[in-house]
Amino acid sequence: MSPDFDDTADPHRPDLEAVKWEAWEHLTDRRWEPGSGMHQNLSGFLESVLKVWGAHSQVRDHPGGPGMSVADDRDTLAALTVLHHQVREGVDQLEAELIGQARRRGLTWEQIAAACGKTGRQPMWLYHRRLAARAPDNIL
Repeated sequence: MSPDFDDTADPHRPDLEAVKWEAWEHLTDRRWEPGSGMHQNLSGFLESVLKVWGAHSQVRDHPGGPGMSVADDRDTLAALTVLHHQVREGVDQLEAELIGQARRRGLTWEQIAAACGKTGRQPMWLYHRRLAARAPDNIL
């Protein structure tokens, strides 16, 4: 069997990679005003985490031994803390907000499910409920 062959693939379901790139191209072609509110710092948090992640590929001679990362233990722990508490929670909140906005605009659960890679209405609704349960009360 070819590694590219998937006999469980739905021939009516669009190619996920193509859908993701089409969505990215659509968003990058648009001109957006900078965001505000609770998510305005999300990109800054993510950028800081990515800098630490990237620093681990930069090695130097270090008193702790040759080939040590430029990022130290404190950097790594701080990045993990920010990733978990700021980035992941922020992305969950943002996703819950966007799903709520889509529903208020009249989009169906099926349409939202297709955009999020879910298999249908019920899995999407359950996913949204889990996101909403983790989100602070003031966003939904």
